[in-house]
Amino acid sequence: QYPAALAAIDKAIQIQPNDSLLHSLKGDLLFQSKQYSPAKAAYTQALTLKPAYYTYMQRGRSQFSAGDYQGAFGDYGKAIALQPNDYFSYIGRGTMNAALGKSPAALADLNQAITFIPVASPYQSLLYMSRGLVKFGGGDVTGAIADWTSSINANIAGKTDPDIIAQSYTGRALAYARSKEFPKAIADMGQLIELQPKNASAFYNRGEFYIQAGDPQRALLDLNQAISLKPDYADAIQTRGLAKQSLKDFQQMLGQTIAGE
Repeated sequence: QYPAALAAIDKAIQIQPNDSLLHSLKGDLLFQSKQYSPAKAAYTQALTLKPAYYTYMQRGRSQFSAGDYQGAFGDYGKAIALQPNDYFSYIGRGTMNAALGKSPAALADLNQAITFIPVASPYQSLLYMSRGLVKFGGGDVTGAIADWTSSINANIAGKTDPDIIAQSYTGRALAYARSKEFPKAIADMGQLIELQPKNASAFYNRGEFYIQAGDPQRALLDLNQAISLKPDYADAIQTRGLAKQSLKDFQQMLGQTIAGE
């Protein structure tokens, strides 16, 4: 109930206008409700009253989400300077560097984060998922698979963001497919479908993998499901056409073989 929470924080700020923690909490509420510019203003007010690594890190997140990468980069750097072992700031800056295509810098930050993050942290999955993306983008398929496996294994039920695990299954499946390990790619998409049974992209991807594995009949089932969930899914519609043609060719070939016998 963000509006009610914000109203309560605003009343508290009226009573204690110089309390930096209240302004930082207001920034958190605005960030969580995806109001990134107002969140930045609240964090800026908090920092004016008292510089703190957490507030710099959070302002960096809000600026990154708003597309201000230069501002985010500066804030993550200030957060790290104040708290050199803050793994979350390294994750934030590493993710931002990855978005900017700065793979070496991204890997350096994410590697540094791994040295600080607690084993039981729910953000371990995010860290390994992010590093897997960087490695995959740089052509290190084996390293990416290892990181996405670590991300999945680090899942803490009820604490880890389920979307992070979904991204790790998707990434690992694509990496397996690139390595021509289609049964593993198909299995990962099956795991994702169990987690998100209405994920049209998961059915589409598994359909693609079935086609590449030479099983157009199963591909059709998945592609039909993807289109059922998302009727305007152009890629799935096009791929279904290819699957139908492949199945027709296979059936014709099978008929000719039986006739020849």
